[in-house]
Amino acid sequence: MTTSVKRSTPKLDALAKMLAEFDKGGMAVEVELPANEQAKVGWLADRARPLLLVNRDMGLAFVRFAKAGLSTVLASNGVLTAEKILEAGVGGLKSHVLLRLRQGKGNDAHFRPLTPRYLASKLRAGFPANIGIRTGDLYAALDRARWSVRRR
Repeated sequence: MTTSVKRSTPKLDALAKMLAEFDKGGMAVEVELPANEQAKVGWLADRARPLLLVNRDMGLAFVRFAKAGLSTVLASNGVLTAEKILEAGVGGLKSHVLLRLRQGKGNDAHFRPLTPRYLASKLRAGFPANIGIRTGDLYAALDRARWSVRRR
């Protein structure tokens, strides 16, 4: 007599589907920012500097961090949940966007360059050349914000 066991992992299955949808552009990243910082993100996007652009590289960052979260839970003999993996993956999204700002030109999002005149005035005033960073308030707000992902 053979006994078969059917496993059901709907949350993990949903997470796997979400990972596949990043590649197809079917995911949206949501960041809870104060209104003035959200306005800065919109202002940048309107000027061909899409800080929150969801693309393959962002999806890969999500996957890398999710895998690391999975490994950490398994190595510590912790309880594996889809929420823990999702939380780790969302941390990857946050890190990826912050890298776009730190890198200064958008990294994989390819920000339109600053005009020479604005760049010169920004440097004269003692601010960094990085696009999207003047006072550091947006970067700090993004670092403190609550991040999430959802299907479009």
